[in-house]
Amino acid sequence: MAGVTTTERDGAIELTPDTWAEGGAPKRSWTSPWYILTLKHETVTDRLERITTETTNQIAQELMRLVGIGDWSQNQREIAIFLIILV
Repeated sequence: MAGVTTTERDGAIELTPDTWAEGGAPKRSWTSPWYILTLKHETVTDRLERITTETTNQIAQELMRLVGIGDWSQNQREIAIFLIILV
């Protein structure tokens, strides 16, 4: 899970209306690819809805760049394994 904030920060990805597959954020929002976390299912009390696959890939690509794994298109298998471990 990537953190979502209403504070714009350098390197954050803006969540525009086009980035949402369903619903959206009530305020202008950004996600921080460097702030990845896990939550227990029972701690989630609300959700903003669902972002598009393209936005999910953009967040994953930036996370991979930050941790030094490399290019998404060249390392999809390794990245998928890394993301499964993160989740």
